[in-house]
Amino acid sequence: MFTKKLPTPITILMYVTIVGAIGTWMLPAGKYNTLAYENNSFVVQTPDTTISLPFSQRTLDSLQILIPADKFKSGDIRKPVSIPGTYHRLPENHQGIINIIEAPIKGIYDTIDIILFVLFLGGFMNVFYHTCAL
Repeated sequence: MFTKKLPTPITILMYVTIVGAIGTWMLPAGKYNTLAYENNSFVVQTPDTTISLPFSQRTLDSLQILIPADKFKSGDIRKPVSIPGTYHRLPENHQGIINIIEAPIKGIYDTIDIILFVLFLGGFMNVFYHTCAL
């Protein structure tokens, strides 16, 4: 009789990688202009330029951003905010079979410090556990 098994974590990660690669062919690439608070002024970042605007509620209202200016000054909002109606298409970056195969290798290469830290910590705890030092 056949019993259903749950897929392994590696299998699930590969499915997610394949779905993400398919998404690069189906979804358009693009980005909104962003607004950030720096040095008591607003900075608008576009794909080509950076524009400095005065820090005021009127500036936010003209950009159709419905956030009080005090939120930026007090530090409640630290990350750039997307500006409505400024979506720009970017060049497509389709992912293929080779990119899917290389993805796990690049992922390990980019996070090797975290992987080694977890392995060393696990080994350290295992040694302490088996020597009854804890």
